[in-house]
Amino acid sequence: MFAIDRRLFSKVLRWGVGVSLGMVLLLTVWVLTQWHYVLANENVGDVAMMYLKNPTSVVNNPTDWLQNSWNVYRKKFIQHDGRVMDFFSENATTSEGQSYALLRAVWLNDKPTFDLVWAWTQQNIQNRENDVLFSWKWGKEANSGEWKTLDSTQASDADQDIALALLMANKRWEEARYKQQALAILDDFWRYNVVNSKIGPVVLPGGDWYRTDTAIPVSTILNPSYFSPATYRIFAEVDASHPWQQLASTSYKIIQKSQTLGKAKLSPDWVMLNRSTGYVYLQNDFERYSAQRSNFGYEAVRTPWRVLLDATLFPQQSGLAATSVLTKTLPTLETYIARNGKLPGLLDMNGTELEPLKSKAAYGALYPLLKTYRPALVKQLVMSYDWNDATITDDYYAQNWYWFGLALQTLRKQGYNESLSPLERLTFFLVP
Repeated sequence: MFAIDRRLFSKVLRWGVGVSLGMVLLLTVWVLTQWHYVLANENVGDVAMMYLKNPTSVVNNPTDWLQNSWNVYRKKFIQHDGRVMDFFSENATTSEGQSYALLRAVWLNDKPTFDLVWAWTQQNIQNRENDVLFSWKWGKEANSGEWKTLDSTQASDADQDIALALLMANKRWEEARYKQQALAILDDFWRYNVVNSKIGPVVLPGGDWYRTDTAIPVSTILNPSYFSPATYRIFAEVDASHPWQQLASTSYKIIQKSQTLGKAKLSPDWVMLNRSTGYVYLQNDFERYSAQRSNFGYEAVRTPWRVLLDATLFPQQSGLAATSVLTKTLPTLETYIARNGKLPGLLDMNGTELEPLKSKAAYGALYPLLKTYRPALVKQLVMSYDWNDATITDDYYAQNWYWFGLALQTLRKQGYNESLSPLERLTFFLVP
């Protein structure tokens, strides 16, 4: 029978234990150094807190995550011809989806994708008869099966975001055509999407939708989440023919008025404006606008992001107006998160939840607001949501807004640089 040399066995055992302990020690040191790095980098510190839930989601820096997310998005949602598909809407395409792709492409210096998306956009939805604005919906017609423009009404948020992306493209790649195209859009944007009121010029959600023949109703429905003061200030730097700064000022007035319409102090998805008096009130014309309710939901989560962008790029001009909007937004959200450990779904203007959260877009859109003002709450949100969903979900809206949320937070952490113009800061804060 085989005899075991006890001394040799003991020696081998001690050697094995020693090697194992050494490997464990090295692994521990490596984990701690990586953990320390992520925690030390405030741009992605929250990623560390989701490590145990999603080990594969830990990234070295935010630019890597933003780039990787874009790579996934580009393959999943953008066709070879430059069309962005919305899987939740029978693979239709919206001007909003095209605008988001253009913004992300220029931020990440992806000129081939930018030009591809822009070419499809021009050829297929920049097809209105009297202007160079964009039809908001393109897809498969139910009766004929033909792929075509389904609704030629323009959506002002997409119009302005496309113009902004073109100005950024001009700044990054120094091609004059982008700026010329943007200026043409701005001229028509003002003609078709902006109307006067007692409190100043105001952006309509989509000019055609609210006209009866050529008249615009005195009581006009508005979407505060479309208002982008920072964008208007950037437009003012390249287009002196329209009062863009006044448009930024009026946008704040309406957002602030909308926050007084309920105990929750939240700016809703939709409000009404009496243009003659400047009176802002809850949307109650359900016969005309059955789906446009005055609740805080799917669309309104974008408002704090747009205001925080203004506070980041134009801290002096945005001033107390931006601070007021952002701080008033917080208490209702803070109370809900502290109690439930997650974000609310649809809220009425008094803070009552009407339905659970459907789109995780809110997690991204509200992230920089909460990270700036209530960082302690971010840990609860991280642990309540599988953040891998931000890159694997079929919800293109959620994918975009988590990306925009982390991008804005990355921009904010870089600090204010007086040597750069706001447009330069916005264009070059990600340099892959």
